[in-house]
Order: sequence, then structure tokens, then C-alpha cells
Amino acid sequence: DRVYSRNRKGGVESVIGVTVEITELKTREEEIARAKANLEKINTLSPAIIYVYDLTEKKNLFANRSLVERLGYTEEEVQEMGSNMLSNCIHPDDLERVYAHHAAFEKMRDNETTELEYRFKHKIKNEYEWIISSEQVFERNAHGKPVTLIGIAQIVTEQKAREQALIDANAELERFNYLVSHDLKEPLRTIGAFSERLKKKYQEKLTGSGEDYLKFIDQAINRMQLLTKQLLDYSRLNQQQPDMVSVNLNEVMVDVLDNLQLSISENQAKIEVESLPIVQGDKLLMTILFQNLISNSIKYRKSDVISAIKVGYHPKGKSVTIFVKDNGIGIKPEYLDKIFEVFKRLHNKEDYEGSGIGLASCKRIVSNLGGRIWASSIEGEGSTFYVSFPV
Repeated sequence: DRVYSRNRKGGVESVIGVTVEITELKTREEEIARAKANLEKINTLSPAIIYVYDLTEKKNLFANRSLVERLGYTEEEVQEMGSNMLSNCIHPDDLERVYAHHAAFEKMRDNETTELEYRFKHKIKNEYEWIISSEQVFERNAHGKPVTLIGIAQIVTEQKAREQALIDANAELERFNYLVSHDLKEPLRTIGAFSERLKKKYQEKLTGSGEDYLKFIDQAINRMQLLTKQLLDYSRLNQQQPDMVSVNLNEVMVDVLDNLQLSISENQAKIEVESLPIVQGDKLLMTILFQNLISNSIKYRKSDVISAIKVGYHPKGKSVTIFVKDNGIGIKPEYLDKIFEVFKRLHNKEDYEGSGIGLASCKRIVSNLGGRIWASSIEGEGSTFYVSFPV
């Protein structure tokens, strides 16, 4: 406001002023204040470590209170360490990987998120915690170059310990499987050899019961030999690295059908194979995989119906899903999640021979190849097995 006129004595008679409507501005200020308050609550209450890192100065600009609570460092200590924080706190074996990760921000797009696992020293415990961080570009300079990143970190030490324990347990189980199946071979050969000698030497003296006993021994030996072979094969699946190349699945299916020719002929199975794509994988492992799946479909056929099996695929983005569909006996819904477990049998060995390792081997092969396997089924009508691979 300004004085517009005065009286003779110099007193103010009138003023002139300009009024500006600022409701919208005040509303925005209030919204910003609320947003800041909410952000402060998130920083305070979030169990995750939230931080802003300067890519140019190589130091932390901000960290919430979870850094104190979860790793023992105060904000003042983080500031004092400055550009030495990473070299002081990150495990030496992970440091170069973290630096390379930060250097890659040069080419990152806005809203693109990257993840990194590394070990960070806990100040009070004086031991390293496993951290997984998710990070994005936070600010760019006038030339568009990233200058800061924002990240959210979680401590996953307990999870990593459980994963390692599971890896160790699986490795121990594989060693046990290998030793047991390997050590069983020789005794089985010995039993088989003496059983054969008994048959040759006492063939004429054996009664009906004696012949039956030897027959049962032979059947048991054959089952054990099959089991030990499959145990060895199963334990070896994780010991060899897959040779990842482009694999023509049509060529794989030619090999599979050649290998199963006798079984297909004996069971009069009808197998239809559509033209299949090229995928990334290991040809030998894929041959074993589809041989197991088709053999499984032949085995679990209905006694009064000719076995019909169809192999085809569905493309989906950067992956492809192969299916093996049959008209067999099917699987009860409650067993669909269990059929890929080792030694999981749904039927008596008198009705369907086998060891319960075939589908477990399929799952392990697919996992090693970076794919996924699952099944759908209607009991009494048939089953469909699906295998998804990258193309």
C-alpha cells in the first residue's frame, strides 16, 4: 500500500494499494509442507535404509535414521567419512563391483531401477551384513549427466544364511546320493551274479516256489539297479554347467523319439509333434528332459485307450512355452505341486514301475537352464506338462 493523499496538516487521507489473490499459492505451500511432513514420517518410520549418494563426490548426502538403527552409524559419522565411506564400510571383495555399479549410472534412464547385493560393515557388531539395494537416478546436471542417486537398502543377512544352508544341505544330499548309489552297484552285481549261478546250477532241482523266489530277487535287483542309476544321474545334474547355445527343438525331438522307439512301439503310442522353435539351452539336457516327459506320458496311459501324446508350443514375449499333452490317467489336483519332488510316487510300483526321480530330474534340468516347469491335469482325462524357456 502507498499513501495516495494527505490533508493540510500532513495527515493521511487516503491510500492506494494492490490486492493479489494467492489462495492457489497458499494451497501449494500447504501441500508442500504436508508432503515434507509425510516424507519425514517415511524417513523416520521406514525400516528400510533410505539414502542419497553423490556420484561426483562419491559420498553420502543423506541417510534416514534406519542407518543408525540397522548399521550403527550416525548421520554425522557418515558425513565425516565423506568419500571414504565405501572403502571403509563395504567388504573388500565387493568394493570394485559397487564402484562398477555406480559407474553404470552414466547410461541409466530416468525411472530405471537397478539392484545390487553387497556386504556392509556394522559399526557396533564389527561384522559384515548382507545388503540388497534398489537405486535410481535422483538428479542430473545441466548436461543431463546423473550426479546423484537415491536408494533403498534392506539387510538380508539372515536370508542369505538360510539360502547358504539350503545350498550346503543340497550339496551334502547330492554327495550322499552319489556315494550310496555308487557303493550299491558292486553288492547288486554280486547278488545278481550269485542268483544267476543258482539258476544255472540248481535249475532242475528248483521247485515252483524256488523259481518264484529267484524271480523276486531278480526283479528287486533290477529295481535297485534302476534306482542307483537314476540317483547318480540326478546327483550329476547340478555338477555340470549347461552349455547354453541356440537349440533347435525339432532336432531334439527327433533324438527323443529315436531313443523311445521301442517303448512307443510296444505301447502302440501315437505321438504328434508340431513344428517347434529354437530356444536357448543345452541340447543334451533338453533331450533328457523331453525324453522323461514323453516316457512319463507313455507310462501313465489308460489301459483301454491308445496313448495319444501331443507336443507343441505357445510363444510369449521373450520366452516360449513347450507343452507335452497326453490322454492318460491324469493327476489329482492336490498332487500337482508335489509331483516334482524326489521319490514322490503317486501309484504302487506293482501298477506303474519307476523310482519317483524322473519328474524331479525334469525340474532340476529346467531350473539349471533358467526356465520353469509346471503341470495341469484332469484326473481320468489326461495331463499337460509345460516348460517355459527364454528364446
